[in-house]
Parts: sequence; C-alpha cells; structure tokens
Amino acid sequence: MSDAVSNKLLREFLSKEGRVRVIDVGRSYTRFCEKMGGQTVVFEHDRPTSVNPFSGLRTEEQLDNMMPMLQDVVRLLAYPLTQEESAPAFEYKLISQAIRESWLKKKDDTELSDVAHWLEQFDDGANRGEDLALQLEQFTSGQYQKWFSGQRTVSFDNPLVVIELGELKNDPLLQAVILPLVMYQITTEMYLSDRATPRLLLIDNAGGVLSGLANGLLETAYGLTRKHNVYIVFARPDEIKGRGWLFRLCRHFLPQRFS
Repeated sequence: MSDAVSNKLLREFLSKEGRVRVIDVGRSYTRFCEKMGGQTVVFEHDRPTSVNPFSGLRTEEQLDNMMPMLQDVVRLLAYPLTQEESAPAFEYKLISQAIRESWLKKKDDTELSDVAHWLEQFDDGANRGEDLALQLEQFTSGQYQKWFSGQRTVSFDNPLVVIELGELKNDPLLQAVILPLVMYQITTEMYLSDRATPRLLLIDNAGGVLSGLANGLLETAYGLTRKHNVYIVFARPDEIKGRGWLFRLCRHFLPQRFS
C-alpha cells in the first residue's frame, strides 16, 4: 500500500467520524497528522513515559476481558527477545494468577512490580514464580522501571493518533516491549469504546520491530475487536508474508477499493 493509498484510507475513516491509530517507524505520517490536526506520540529512550498496562482497569469484568492480552504483555516483558513458542506454557497460567491477585488488591493502581512481587512469593517447590519475577526485574526495578511505574501517562485523546517508535531504534529491547504495550492500550481503548464508531489500527514500517514476537498478542487483539467495528491493517503486507493468519487478516480487512 503506497503512502497516498494509506492516507486515503485514514481520511475515509476520519470522514465517518471514526477513530484512527497508526503505529509507525520512520515518521512517514508526521506531516499528514499535522495537516489533519491529529496527535503525534513519540517515544524516546531518554524521556521515559509510563505505559503501565494496568492503568484504567477499574472493574473485574474489564480485567477478565483484557486478561488474554495482559498475559501476552507480561510474557513478552519476561521474554522480550524470545519467540512465543519458546516460552514455557505453564507460565501463562501463573502470570494470569499473579495479575488477578495483584489487581484484586490494588485495582487500577496495580503496577508490574506488584505482579513480580506476587510471583516472588509464590512457592511451588520449583522456584518457577521467583524465576519469572527475575525475568521481569529490568522492568520493575532496573533501567526501564519508570516506563512501568505509576499511572499510565500516555493518552490517545484525538480521533487521529500517530505513534512513532523510530526514536527507539537504538534500544531494540525497549522498542520490542513498547510496541505490544501500545498495541494493548489501543486494543483496550477500541474494545471499551462505542461499537458504532468505526475504528482503524494501521501498522506501517513495523515489520522489523514485530520480528514475529508479537503475533500471539496481535491475534488476541483481533479476537477481542473483530466484532467491534474495528479494522486492523498492515500497510505493507510483504512485511508479514509467511506469518500465517497475520497476512490473511491484512488481506481480509483491507477494503477492496484501497488494495
């Protein structure tokens, strides 16, 4: 999909009073966003911004609905540069239990450190919870702590929001974890918003960032939003060829007049 076609697609959604979210690497949409009066969110390594995934989860129903994605997010934080199939399956259940118990105590004040603390206290005789908490340490008390502490400070308040990840290219680890957290925040927003409003998530130039690591999370996002008048589109399908359902999803959802 060319830039002109992408922009046309975005304009169509906006003309129908829709909400558009663009994840980009390389500032391809900066000028378009400015022209349309949109909001640009730029993540920078030296300016930590809280992307706490537990902020805004105020009811147990919301927690239940978003739990599959929260499990994926925490799993990705524990193994940020590891393929999904390489992560031990039992840890998803353990992560789910840690998230729920932490949330029941602190509701939307929950932080990743609370989840890690619960895991540290979990005793199954095999130290599996403690090992998982150790995997999370760089995000709970290490160099990336500020990105996950306190209430989330990233907000998407405009009908058009462009999220730029290119400034994180010199920190592949941070870039790899910020992408799924942004995906999670967008999905939460879209899932909880009015179904009558058409919503679009366009992902462009992010194939290298995905590297197949967030496929499960994307599939979960699709499962949550597919009945909610939400469209997930990859602007460059070539980036995801060979990634099974992701390529089929892009082909299925891209309106024919824009293909």
